[in-house]
Amino acid sequence: MMIRKNLSRLLSGGLGASLVAGLFVATATTAPSAEAATSATQTFTQTYQLSCTAPIVGALTVPLTISGTAPSQISPNQVFYITNSAASLTIPASAITEAVNLLHASAITIKASQFVVTDQGVTPTSVDLGAAPFGPLVSAATPISANLPATVAIPASPIPQVGPITAGSAPGPFEAFPGSSIADISFTTPSGISDLGNTTCSGPSNPIPMVSVPVVNAPTVTSVSPSSGTNAGGNTVTINGTGFSTTAANDTIDFGGNPAMV
Repeated sequence: MMIRKNLSRLLSGGLGASLVAGLFVATATTAPSAEAATSATQTFTQTYQLSCTAPIVGALTVPLTISGTAPSQISPNQVFYITNSAASLTIPASAITEAVNLLHASAITIKASQFVVTDQGVTPTSVDLGAAPFGPLVSAATPISANLPATVAIPASPIPQVGPITAGSAPGPFEAFPGSSIADISFTTPSGISDLGNTTCSGPSNPIPMVSVPVVNAPTVTSVSPSSGTNAGGNTVTINGTGFSTTAANDTIDFGGNPAMV
């Protein structure tokens, strides 16, 4: 199938929203019929120190680690999603020891009814992951021991997909930051479940973003050579244009549904 015949489909597929100006050579593993490209992704992990107020214990600092997967780059007005979003809270050893000594607790469970993430450069500008359709976020019952901190994954399994999120109309970064949260903490005790009530945490002051995604103009293709090839594949195809990435790993293209070597 002719590449030129399918060029409009290639462009509508974005040719990877991550391309920056340049030239790349792709070696096709099948007949060179370009159909679509998949945007590259990035995984992110960031840890913050939250200032919290908990029943009985009072004020405490709780480390929060957030992770997930986001596009490496996006185009203006592009709709995208954050996938495999996960978080964990590390309850200090002092608070765990107090629960063990006072309640004879053996496990802790956390249920977040509010978990705000603020966004810049996109719509919506904030998302409450503790509310429907994502929340409440509930951890598994996590075993605890005196004199040891407890790291609790919340929710128990990552959120598959957060969105849709729409990039702004002009180039610029999308950045996300943790905000305020409210979580109910309960302990497993010999007499049953002991619910201590809500713990409130404020977002970190002047945080660095948990994820930052450049918003760049969509790529364009000006020429493709050769315009056809054999079904055996193995052809070298040169694609000229603008908006390509200077990082080869961010430039992705399929031929006949098969990824090409860039």
